[in-house]
Amino acid sequence: MDVDAINTDRLALFKTQLSMAISEHRLDASMSPWSFPEPFLSIINDGLSGSSVFSINEAEQGLKAMEAENRLMFRDNMIIMM
Repeated sequence: MDVDAINTDRLALFKTQLSMAISEHRLDASMSPWSFPEPFLSIINDGLSGSSVFSINEAEQGLKAMEAENRLMFRDNMIIMM
């Protein structure tokens, strides 16, 4: 496993936060690409506090994991939903 890889529980939280952001229209899936790290990271971290907050590195690992699952594309600091 990659040393920088996001763990399973954190990836699940990341996916939940992304899903909530889309369902609450804080992120519009039809309007991707979204810029990374901002405003994407602030939106993903909305409602989280303390150790729950995603760092830039951890969010990037989450995006890469989702890209490996063919759920999105992450290139040149842009996120494109599939």
